[in-house]
Amino acid sequence: MCSYISAGELFVNGQRLRQGDQARLYLERTLHVEIASASPAELIANLQTVEV
Repeated sequence: MCSYISAGELFVNGQRLRQGDQARLYLERTLHVEIASASPAELIANLQTVEV
């Protein structure tokens, strides 16, 4: 999964992502997402199936 945080702050699997951050998440069986701030957050994700 490729993701981009366009607003706010999130924790994704324990890693803080802030506005403007990008992340590539591969081989993760579970995604745990928490909002890290009182303001709204927006996560844009491109979900793809990857065979391993």
